[in-house]
Parts: sequence; structure tokens; C-alpha cells
Amino acid sequence: MADDQLTTEELYGKFDPPASPPMPLTYEETPVIEPPIQPGPMVPKSGRFGHTIATIVFFILLFAFGIWLSTFLRQYTQTSLPASNAPTPTQSALPLVSPTVTPPLSGWKTYTVAGASYQLPQDMLAPICDGASCVSEGTYLPGGTRFTVATHNNARQFTIGAVIVDAGGREFTTTEITVAGRRAFAYDGQFSGTTTGGYRFSQMRGVMIILDDTQTLELNHFTPTGVSADFVSDEAVFDEILKTLTLASAQQ
Repeated sequence: MADDQLTTEELYGKFDPPASPPMPLTYEETPVIEPPIQPGPMVPKSGRFGHTIATIVFFILLFAFGIWLSTFLRQYTQTSLPASNAPTPTQSALPLVSPTVTPPLSGWKTYTVAGASYQLPQDMLAPICDGASCVSEGTYLPGGTRFTVATHNNARQFTIGAVIVDAGGREFTTTEITVAGRRAFAYDGQFSGTTTGGYRFSQMRGVMIILDDTQTLELNHFTPTGVSADFVSDEAVFDEILKTLTLASAQQ
């Protein structure tokens, strides 16, 4: 029974090993193919410049809006303050004050001419005659202008629209007024002229008062030619002198 058994060689044949070791198998690797990158759209240079301008304009507008908003909030804060903080004015009845007449300065001296009286400051010299006939007399006011008082028999000349002139016929600006309750004419001139007393002047202002049907009383002050005088300050003194004027008929 044992003789009938087959050996492995008989069964499969004799195994002859190869003369050289087998060559290793080689594998060809396929490279990874990536999709091509498409280039982005080209931005024109003009588009970039416009974008920059737009950005600048945006920030300018944003800055302006911030300023406006700050101003609005500040105004709103001020107007929203409680009204009770502001004092409310109260109306009170004002006492009635009776008008008072200011008397002449103390120490003023009184002078008379043609039945009229007037007062001058105590530091002024008394008026003296301008000539031998003493048609006019005068002195100097504190500012250096010449003050003159004169009487004339020319009342009939002063009708409505009458014009006063100097010794040379130069016309003054004339206005009809009232002085001491009497009809009078105020006159003013800023020109080089001559008085009836022979004085040369560069500026003059005065009044001509109608005393009666024939007589007038004239008071004026003027800047003698070549003399530096304060005409404006003497204007105030002249007005005060006119306030002290009293006419004889007005005293009755």
C-alpha cells in the first residue's frame, strides 16, 4: 500500500528554481493634472484713479457730516436747557418825575443891554464896546470864540423868508425860531466874512430877536480869522447863555 503512494515530485513535477531572481514590477505614475488658473479681468488704470477719487470724496463727506452733527447736537443741548435757569424780567411801575428847570451855573454874572438881561460864566471878562459908537459889545467865550451882543433898528426887514447877511453881503443859513418867547431868526455860516464891528471871522452862529416893530437884539459867537478856537465847546456855552436871556416886556 505504501508503494502505491505518489510523491510530490511525481504529483507536481520537479521544481527548478529560476536561474536569476525575478525583476521587480515597475509602475508608471500618472502626474496630477491641475486645471489652468484663469487670469482675472484686467482693471484699467482710469478705473483705479476714479476709485481713489471716490474714496477721497467719501471721506470728505463723512468729515463734513461729522461737523454738522456736532454742531446740531451742541445747539440742541443749548436749546434744551430748562427755561427756569434764565431770569424772568419783571415789570415795575416807574415813578413819575416832574421836569425840572436847571438854573444857570452858580456864580454867573448878569448883564443888561437894550432892556434885556443875560448871564455869562463868572470866569469870562465883561463885554466891552467894539467901537466908539458902541453899536456892539463883546468878550471871549472859554473856548476862544468871540461873543457879541448888538442892537439894531432893522426889525421891519425881518419878514417871512428874510435872510441875514454879513457886512460884505454874504448870506447866512437862516431859520425862523422862538427865543425867550419872541420871534427870532437863527443864522449860521462857515465862510470867511466880516462883522458889522469890523471883525474878520471864519465861522459864526447867532440869533436875531425881534424886540418890537423897529428894534432887534442880536447875540452871536464866531471864530476870529487866524485864531485857533474850540467852536464846538463854545456852542454849548452859547446855548446856555441864550437860556438865561430875559426880555423887558416878558418880565411884565
